[in-house]
Amino acid sequence: MPGFSADHNGTSQQIMYADNVDFSGADNNTVQERVIANGQLLIGASTSPKIRVNTLTAGAGITVTNGAGTITIASAGSIPAYTATAISYQVLITDNTIGVTSTAAARTITMPNLGMTTGQVWTIKDESGAAATNNITISGNGANIDGAATFVINNNFGAVNIYWNGSAFFIT
Repeated sequence: MPGFSADHNGTSQQIMYADNVDFSGADNNTVQERVIANGQLLIGASTSPKIRVNTLTAGAGITVTNGAGTITIASAGSIPAYTATAISYQVLITDNTIGVTSTAAARTITMPNLGMTTGQVWTIKDESGAAATNNITISGNGANIDGAATFVINNNFGAVNIYWNGSAFFIT
């Protein structure tokens, strides 16, 4: 039986059984055939004992709720930050999508140069639909973008996804 409720020393506990588990290297005093787990999980380990009772711990913005026979993991989540700009703009590390709403003149979008997270992605979009006439230049702010100091959006309604790899920006 994979698990059932039982009374253990006057308290209701969850009994978990481990079938077909490799207990090699574990001594009989640390790993038993059944484990009492009240709101905990059986988690494999690389050292003895191979199976351990551990508590699932939530990170920032995550909640873990124990229920009858279930564990629910939920995230508060977040909506990526959107910034609309009608002028040249200095991108913030908290930005995600930058919509250039006016290209009545050429615009420069300057990428951040401190505090970026490896793998962080930004989207820059010509929302005005006139970048072919007045280009949107994206500056790496001291870091290269695909090997160059700048990248130019020169197509109407053009867009670019750009990510930071820890030392330079790249276009996807």
